[in-house]
Amino acid sequence: MNNELAVRRKVGIEMEGYIENYPEDVELVGVKIKQDGSLDNCDWDYLNEPFGVELCTEPMTDISLLREVWKDMKHNNWTVDDRAGTHIHVDVSDFSVEEKVKLLRFGKGIERIIFLFVDDYRNNNEYCYPLHKEWRKVFRGDNKYADIDWNSITDDEFEGVNEYLYQRFRNPDRYYSDREQVIWNGKYQWMNIFGSRYPTVEYRLYQAVEDVEVLIQQALMSEAIVNLVKNHSLAQLEYIIRELYKQETVDATVEMFFETLGLDFKLEVRGERAQKYLAGKLAAKNAVSEVVEQGA
Repeated sequence: MNNELAVRRKVGIEMEGYIENYPEDVELVGVKIKQDGSLDNCDWDYLNEPFGVELCTEPMTDISLLREVWKDMKHNNWTVDDRAGTHIHVDVSDFSVEEKVKLLRFGKGIERIIFLFVDDYRNNNEYCYPLHKEWRKVFRGDNKYADIDWNSITDDEFEGVNEYLYQRFRNPDRYYSDREQVIWNGKYQWMNIFGSRYPTVEYRLYQAVEDVEVLIQQALMSEAIVNLVKNHSLAQLEYIIRELYKQETVDATVEMFFETLGLDFKLEVRGERAQKYLAGKLAAKNAVSEVVEQGA
């Protein structure tokens, strides 16, 4: 095992893209090839066009295995477009329901930062919406979530956390076309815990890639976030978030983010919308701080 790319938690990856060889004739070690309805030629009917596929790895603790998979994919002329995405699953089977909620609260806290590292078409995409804003309110003071015993809620697909929250906080006199108005977490948010079929957190925000080294970094960052939340208290995580948004520039925030995760690399800043938004927020906070200091 390549110790540099060994991870403590099992990681599984779903990659959407296109190959030129007929999918049923392709064999990839440790990878299943599936159809995906969001891609062109997803039914594999048009033999003269690239085939839209989803490649699903087995859970792994050695991310370097992706390099071997990539060699086979290159032989099949792997390509991507802006209809394709990457989903990364990280094992959270050792998390209690309360710890999963803590992960969502932290995820909402770093949302402005993590979207820096994905293409603009993934920002507020219908397949990876932002987390519900109410996740930042859980565990905070005397509000409507204060008396919830999260670990007493059954965490299963049908009568789990989402159903509990919907039944408790919905307005019975109001028609809901969906559950956006009530705090929830599910399949089409960028961080999916309570809608996952597996004991994992699913990161749905990443763009599809043709460079395996970018995919490896995405996977390592995803696992590092989970470990950070598992190993730190709520107060420590809140301190980290506050310090991240005290930085003067986007570059300084990115530098601190990866240092905090214990990673020796930085993903490229790709999201122009996210970068512009965060730069504006940092500038506004710095301006307020200067006014306060001048008045002290």
